[in-house]
Amino acid sequence: MGQQMQSLGPIELIVLQGTPFCNLNCSYCCLSEESRRQTAKMPDTLIERIFEQVFSSQFLGNKLTVSWHAGEPLVLPIAYYERAVETILAVRSRCGRDDLDLRFHIQTNAVLLDEAWCQFFVRFRDIFDIGVSCDGPAGLHDRQRLTRAGGPSFEQVQRGMGLLTAHGLKYHLIAVITRASLAHPKELLDFFHSKRNDISGFHFNFVSELIAKAPTLRHDAEDTRLHYEFTRQLLRRLRELGSDGFKVRNFAQFYAKMFAPEQLRSGNTGGETSFPFRTLNIDVHGNVTTFHAGLYVDVMKDVYGDGQGFGIGSISQQTLEQIASSERLAKISSDFLLSQRACERDCSYAPLCSGGYELVKRKGLGTFDASETPECRLHVKTFADAMLDDLEEFMATNDERATSHDAAVSGANGANGANGAEPARIDYGEMLRMA
Repeated sequence: MGQQMQSLGPIELIVLQGTPFCNLNCSYCCLSEESRRQTAKMPDTLIERIFEQVFSSQFLGNKLTVSWHAGEPLVLPIAYYERAVETILAVRSRCGRDDLDLRFHIQTNAVLLDEAWCQFFVRFRDIFDIGVSCDGPAGLHDRQRLTRAGGPSFEQVQRGMGLLTAHGLKYHLIAVITRASLAHPKELLDFFHSKRNDISGFHFNFVSELIAKAPTLRHDAEDTRLHYEFTRQLLRRLRELGSDGFKVRNFAQFYAKMFAPEQLRSGNTGGETSFPFRTLNIDVHGNVTTFHAGLYVDVMKDVYGDGQGFGIGSISQQTLEQIASSERLAKISSDFLLSQRACERDCSYAPLCSGGYELVKRKGLGTFDASETPECRLHVKTFADAMLDDLEEFMATNDERATSHDAAVSGANGANGANGAEPARIDYGEMLRMA
């Protein structure tokens, strides 16, 4: 097991579930409805224990992000996070890791944001990042992101985002794309583009087969055309909007995989994004999972027949080293590696894939040893085809413009010897907001 421990990490992200409770009732949430009604809170003593283990471990590198997610973090009082940040910083110093680049992050639905919360984020703005979940304009957002009473939440989210902006606080926007969203690419992009001066970034996630409960949410193989056209229309709309600093991380990351130097692509392949101990998720009771951010033990609870899902141990009862050297982690790591090797062996799109389909394979196909699911066919292959076709169209169009310009210049030079100006060259990487 010593060799297994040496190959883990470094830990770059720790996702803490301060509470599983959420004030919204989103139809696609990865947590069970039962879980989201629980009002348990991660104790201060558990937070201290977690970071005593982490900061003194061999698995830590030079930088770490601590994120509160899974449940709505803002249902807990501000004082809870003040104590948590103070405790974590104190433990870092006590363990002699003041050299560590440490940042904090909260992912919120923004409904509970008020003046007091904004003052908290202003006070810690040098070390705290904010993520806001919003699915676009009201007609799309309110289809899935409803209150506990079944009412809309869009106006409350808008108010919360407005408060952040009024306090000079940038935030990263995340949207979940459902089947309804696929029919409205322009409206969706225009909404997020309108917030370009208020945000630090934007990306979208397609709703997962793993968690989709209603047939109206599920993206099956017949949805290929919808996904393809959605992506193509987003890219066309980006070009129409022009270069103004608006970033869509999905496109920038994909473009980087195709053309960036190899040293800039490291850390974003399928195997690397789900590498064990790169991310640790710790739920309110201390149960630990790894591989993917936001993966908790109530996802596919009976996959190994013990009701623990992909849990690898409990940090409230074990040390981090005991968890790292466990047969449990070795077994799950072996299954994930089997999945990744199948993709590398059988799928020509593997170099462009960020991975993350191990769970979907096991749930939908009954095995990890498979190289394609309906989800990856749509979210990776169709997405890649749309990106590549768009790039080909873009380059052909600009080549035609350049050729037409050169012909015009040649004719003009033949007539009077005048020198023509160089045609405008558009950088596709800039169009995709790589900056």
